[in-house]
Amino acid sequence: MHLTVFCTAAACLLLTAPAAAAGSAFMTGTQNPYGLDASHPGSPEAAMVTNWGTNYDRFQGFDAAVFSGGYDFIYIEGSDVASSEFTTFMTSHRGALENYIIGGGRAFINAARTDGSGTPLNVGFGVTFAPGGLGQASASATVSEINDLGSRGAGTFWTGTGGQFFANEIIIGAEVEEVAGNAGTVFGWGYTFAISSGGYLFWGTQTAPAFHSDGGIALRVNELCRAGGGMACDDISTPVPEPQSWALMIVGFGLVGAALRRRTANTLTWSFGRVTTG
Repeated sequence: MHLTVFCTAAACLLLTAPAAAAGSAFMTGTQNPYGLDASHPGSPEAAMVTNWGTNYDRFQGFDAAVFSGGYDFIYIEGSDVASSEFTTFMTSHRGALENYIIGGGRAFINAARTDGSGTPLNVGFGVTFAPGGLGQASASATVSEINDLGSRGAGTFWTGTGGQFFANEIIIGAEVEEVAGNAGTVFGWGYTFAISSGGYLFWGTQTAPAFHSDGGIALRVNELCRAGGGMACDDISTPVPEPQSWALMIVGFGLVGAALRRRTANTLTWSFGRVTTG
């Protein structure tokens, strides 16, 4: 009786615990982003290596199979050299990305499209990459969130070097939290798209860290850390447990308490019976 109750409570508590990481993936176009491979300290993939080491799968060429691969986290890097590939891929497989997020996945989509099309691109859940520019500023994000991204040497003032843009496009069409930088959106996130499943979508329109001011690579490391949920690094921004998680925890603790009360009551009844019949 008691064992059954305790096992039920334990099951409820286990449901609130983070699931074991099933793996992470990095995906880019048929060419390395900006011609830089993972060994280049200023490449987008170098930030992936900093967080995950070699413990991630690499997709050279956009492939929708990544969304059904059982990954907890996917980093999609469009870069400039893959602008057309990225646009075509996202247009064709936006539904697959949305289903992945709804199913509980986490994804960070970054692209610095320079194909000159000037066409807005809906990457899912109404998040649209669009041509345009913003001055160096923070938009929507709180000071603490900006400081999180600026930790570990990244700083909180990001711009391009040598005249290059730091970010190429802005984000429109959705209520989002975002940080804006030189010419566009540095990093944005949306937690509420699939809150019941724990799915999160993060996005950015940044160039390679090699083209950033000091701290560019540290910023990308922090972004991946946050987007990946701290799976491979110290999480710089742990989300508050979702309402359904709190509910399961309360139920679990309640069942444990009820079991203890029944056990105490049974013990007292048994002892009293011995005294009166002795």
